[in-house]
Amino acid sequence: MEKLLSMDISSSTIGWSLFEFDKNTINLLSYGHIKPPNKAKADKLGYGLSYRLSEISKEIKNLITKTQPDKVAVEDYAKKFSAGRSSANTIIILATVNETVSLVCFQMMGIEVTRLPVTRLRSVVKKKYQVDVKDKDDAMKLIKQVFPIFSSVLNKNGNTKKECYDESDAAIVGLGYHILL
Repeated sequence: MEKLLSMDISSSTIGWSLFEFDKNTINLLSYGHIKPPNKAKADKLGYGLSYRLSEISKEIKNLITKTQPDKVAVEDYAKKFSAGRSSANTIIILATVNETVSLVCFQMMGIEVTRLPVTRLRSVVKKKYQVDVKDKDDAMKLIKQVFPIFSSVLNKNGNTKKECYDESDAAIVGLGYHILL
């Protein structure tokens, strides 16, 4: 059995899932999220994006050391504009964070991460489980069905915490990776 670390990467939350897998089986071992420092915190300290990327690098190094994966898969980032959805700055920051995570994985493990476009992930999951994963709610519902150990945490208002959706998205990346084996 090999271990796969899968991630859903953004500049505000990096969801992650750790799986043990072989060609026929996949088991969710653990999951969580990393909260990188936001722009306001970096600004308050007198720093910019370099500080945030440095902190992300430290957190990813700690995660790799803790989980000891054999493979890493990430949801690929947008490489073009979607009308009304992303600004150039948003895409640049997302790409930079994603590439920083990939660089840390390469430096520590000597491997390239596997990048999986969200459309491909949704397609292979739909084909295998006959369920549409159109949004984060659909992803969470499927992950809870496939991996009963996955649970979400509620905020003080009784709603699912935002970070739980990033964790389930990371699990979708891992599940999609396994389906594509």
